[in-house]
Amino acid sequence: GDNILGLVRYLASSSLLADSSEYRHGKMVFFDVIGLQAVAYPARVGILINYLLASLAVLYLASAGLAYLREVLRAVGVLLVAWLGAVVTVAGAALLITLVGRSMSWYTERTVLVGLYAAPALAVILLVLVLAKRRYCGLAGQTGQRAAECSFDAALMLWTALLLWLNTKGICSAFLPALWVGFSLAARPVLFEAAASVGVSPGRFSVFLAILLPPYLITLYSLWNLYEMFLPIMGRSGTQIVPDVVMAIVTIASVIVLSSYPVCLVYLMPSAKRTLLSLTAVFLLTFGLVCAGFFFPYGNDSIRPTPKRLYMQHISRRLHDASGAVVHRDSGVWVNGFDYSGVSHLAGSIPALNDSMRAPCLPAPFCGYPWFLPVNSLVRKSWYLPAPDVSPSPPLSMLLVDKEQLLSNTWRLTFEVSGPHHISLYVREPEGATLVGWSLGEGAPPPPQDNYSQARFVFYSYGTYTAPWRFWLDMQIQVTDPEKPMVEVAVATHYLFGPSRRTPQLSSLLKQLPDWTFSSDWVSTYDLWAF
Repeated sequence: GDNILGLVRYLASSSLLADSSEYRHGKMVFFDVIGLQAVAYPARVGILINYLLASLAVLYLASAGLAYLREVLRAVGVLLVAWLGAVVTVAGAALLITLVGRSMSWYTERTVLVGLYAAPALAVILLVLVLAKRRYCGLAGQTGQRAAECSFDAALMLWTALLLWLNTKGICSAFLPALWVGFSLAARPVLFEAAASVGVSPGRFSVFLAILLPPYLITLYSLWNLYEMFLPIMGRSGTQIVPDVVMAIVTIASVIVLSSYPVCLVYLMPSAKRTLLSLTAVFLLTFGLVCAGFFFPYGNDSIRPTPKRLYMQHISRRLHDASGAVVHRDSGVWVNGFDYSGVSHLAGSIPALNDSMRAPCLPAPFCGYPWFLPVNSLVRKSWYLPAPDVSPSPPLSMLLVDKEQLLSNTWRLTFEVSGPHHISLYVREPEGATLVGWSLGEGAPPPPQDNYSQARFVFYSYGTYTAPWRFWLDMQIQVTDPEKPMVEVAVATHYLFGPSRRTPQLSSLLKQLPDWTFSSDWVSTYDLWAF
């Protein structure tokens, strides 16, 4: 909050806002060069530059003749097959790692991704190109010169197609393929001009790499930021997303982008056997170490923390029927892990957290659990440890203060709710009833967010207490049956601070957690009524 306040004050007092006529460019393309210098220009200028570079690439490819274009198209097919093979192979390895229970081995030691996913991806791409070497582009000679040129131009064709597609969609990220198209057009003659007679000399190859250095630097920096974003998210992405498959796909995409041009050099190599064997050995060694449990996912490094994230709520639940009688009541500590592994790594520290204590789903909105936010579709594996009842303060008060008939089949139910500073409201329609209006928003209420919960979620919070929260629901009844409820309303309370936040049972569990965990804990209640 302090950071945002300072930023807003700085922007509000900036001299740029006093006269913005100089900056009326509309949509902008902007990126930074390895964090040292920001580059920005109007999007309309970027569109012109992109079309110019794409036109140069198309003119170059068209000038090569129809016969050569056929060979380039065959080279495109080989590249696509190689990339598809890499995706299938590496995704299969990621699933195998997950099945043996070693997911997220790279969460703390990020270099594991190189040996586990980048090395096999590059090996498969090179293997496909090696297998196609003798037949690729109608190759009849022994040098592989024409095959290398076709492969290079195939990558150029694919980058140009991507550039044109992004440009027509008005996506400003088109600057990245524009860099690859522009610099590759400049680098191509340096690499292949005299290769047919004298081969690719070290000096010529160095100049080739130097020309491609700008797109490589900017792409590597962008990919690094991509990993910096995705990798921490995998630690709190829920129990349904397989993190190894996600990171495998991100790594494959990185390998494809970075190797799209250099892989053509495999056609100029006398043999790629040593390279393939080295990449395979790196993968097998890394795979073996991961399966042996050598890389533990979590750590407590203060500089780069990679904790196991979870939250624990000491809850009490009461489910009422239409007459107001309590039909179900229990209490316990509800434990949720934020990542795919759930709480499997905590079994040694807290033996009670095992599969026999998996939280059952009650016939109530959100399975009868007090979700703070509606992320139940992402976190479907949770654990429930029996514990004594809780009586937090201030207690929840839920009243039906008015019931008004608006039409012959439509009723307005008005409620008053009071309790702690944070409350979650769940509204579920029984069969034969429809929620057609409410005071929580204009127009018809939106449908439930997912089929898993089948209930609408409303989050309510306040600062200083002034009055109970009052709201109404308009229910349309298809068949009048006094035995059936019009609506089911559940209220979950969350005591995030104060004396009611933590119980002795929560404190005891927290003391048993390892130092590589980070837990959010509080007390909650869950009450369900049928009206």
